[in-house]
Amino acid sequence: MRTSLVIDNFTLQDVGETLRIGLTDDNRVELAPSDTPDGYEARAVPSPGVQVETLLQLLNVIVLQDQLIVEASAVETWKDASPFFTVLENGGIVIAKPFSNARSEWLPIRDHVQEILCFSPKLAADFAEFRSNWKPGIQHPIFSTLLWSTAGMIARSQYLNTPYLSHPSRAE
Repeated sequence: MRTSLVIDNFTLQDVGETLRIGLTDDNRVELAPSDTPDGYEARAVPSPGVQVETLLQLLNVIVLQDQLIVEASAVETWKDASPFFTVLENGGIVIAKPFSNARSEWLPIRDHVQEILCFSPKLAADFAEFRSNWKPGIQHPIFSTLLWSTAGMIARSQYLNTPYLSHPSRAE
């Protein structure tokens, strides 16, 4: 029996950049509850810790899983980052699936999941405002990268009935 996991292209992108340029001396954004019950905050976390955790996570799933399924539309974010990824693709370990072909089937799941991920009224209101003003190409470290993308990947995994392993920045 083959074991599969849906993973983020973000994971492969991050590992590729780490392998290419090494650990960086900057911070990442992490979403967390605030001290007030209806709020949230964006916290800075050191990038090297996230980069090491991401690298170890990928090595772990390569050993323990037969297939790692990613969204085909975002493969360009990591495809040429490292010869290591070519080996994984050629070996049938990393499989790019064109989820956009079944978008109508998993999109309602994403919409439901993003509501659940908004753990506070303030976060839900800010995210709703972001979505109503969103235009292609607009990226936001919390709303695009952490919330919307996480909800989308969870929806894709539910559509495939395959477990999802998020990038460490999306896991909290």
